[in-house]
Amino acid sequence: MAGFDVSVVLPVFNGERFIRAAVASLAAQTRQPDQLVIVDDGSTDATPDLLPDAVKDLPWNVRLLRTVNSGPAAARNAGIAESSGDAVAFLDVDDLWLPDFLNDQLQHLDRHRWLDYVVSGARIEADGGSRSLQQIQQIQRWRAARDGNHLFVFGAGLFRRDVFRRAGEISPELRFGEDLDFYLRLSEAPDIHGALAPETGYVYRLHDTNMTLDSAAAHLAVTRVIKRSLDRRRGPDGIRPLPPLELLPAL
Repeated sequence: MAGFDVSVVLPVFNGERFIRAAVASLAAQTRQPDQLVIVDDGSTDATPDLLPDAVKDLPWNVRLLRTVNSGPAAARNAGIAESSGDAVAFLDVDDLWLPDFLNDQLQHLDRHRWLDYVVSGARIEADGGSRSLQQIQQIQRWRAARDGNHLFVFGAGLFRRDVFRRAGEISPELRFGEDLDFYLRLSEAPDIHGALAPETGYVYRLHDTNMTLDSAAAHLAVTRVIKRSLDRRRGPDGIRPLPPLELLPAL
């Protein structure tokens, strides 16, 4: 999309193991971002020292922010506020984009001008540990679309900037499930339209330190997110169903 700038927001907390790989996956995009906003959410490891070197050769507008630790939702909100692109995408520090992710997502937005956001197909990569199968099952249970190929996580989406004005900020009080909460709110809004892209461009990586859904706190948080959505949709005639997201034709 000529003249259409894309900002990438990358929140990080204690990401010293992953920051270089995440930035490399951005640098390998066949359609490069126009801006990168990295929000260091109060890291206590070597992340603050590694960030300047990790981004020094990038040709884009790069912004490095450091905030008091407030959680991933607040970090993403800070990144959105600092960004300037016509569209906004997110990459968590421990995940990756495949090389055509941004190009494919932008092509879908260009071909389907009625879309406000598009969600890429996702691939889950596990570290092979004993918890991996359980983690994959939990993630697919709570976050996967019906086709099983799409995860409702921020890193899989590309959003027109206006979405955040119309839908409101990402819920900063949520430490878990803030991505699912936001996607549910988008689906509930009659004037916000999204779709699923058939191409797989997002890699969700499982490892021993990520915030996954195998903890009691995360289970409770996601359950509350779903209940909030049900309560918002509850009326005198029952609960209003969510409209299904269209699966777009392949590029």
